[in-house]
Amino acid sequence: MATRLYSSTSVETTLASTINSSVASITVATGTATTLLGGVTIVANSQFTIAIDPDTISEEIVFITAGPSGDTFTVTRARAGSAGVAHSTGATVKHVLTSDDLTAFAAGISPVASLAFSGSTSGTTTLQATAVAGTNTLSLPATTTDTLAGIAATQTLTNKTLTSPKINLTLNAQTGTTYTLVAADSGKLVTSSMLYQ
Repeated sequence: MATRLYSSTSVETTLASTINSSVASITVATGTATTLLGGVTIVANSQFTIAIDPDTISEEIVFITAGPSGDTFTVTRARAGSAGVAHSTGATVKHVLTSDDLTAFAAGISPVASLAFSGSTSGTTTLQATAVAGTNTLSLPATTTDTLAGIAATQTLTNKTLTSPKINLTLNAQTGTTYTLVAADSGKLVTSSMLYQ
């Protein structure tokens, strides 16, 4: 999927010459290609959405996919449900946000549907968050004690520190009438059934 590029400083322009319904390049008015892009640089596998003849019966949504070379762009015609149509010299050309862009944005923020762990105690442990559009994998440091218990599916792991909530204690249960603690009790939980009066 191509990376979508946007600009809040794009300046509309016009076509420098007539185009038919299927040509794969357009030329805008002399010296206006850069201002149409509004600071955006078109790179490989990216697209910048424009409308030709916007808000008219001849409106066509077009993706700029390369350029400019001078004031000429390589384009993909008839996008976002529009049809390829002929446009005359002087037709308005402007950067727009379309339903196609919003649909792609919504698909990119699909909620997490499930969480799963994989890995081993000696290697990398991964947390997989499965969403509608696929599975994203977050690698965690190898550990046997860190848990994610209690983290809701709608939360993220950004800037969170995983700590060990587990304390492994050995139980030393005493049933006699007296007991004196010894060095070996360090790290153990000593219990007693003795009653005090």
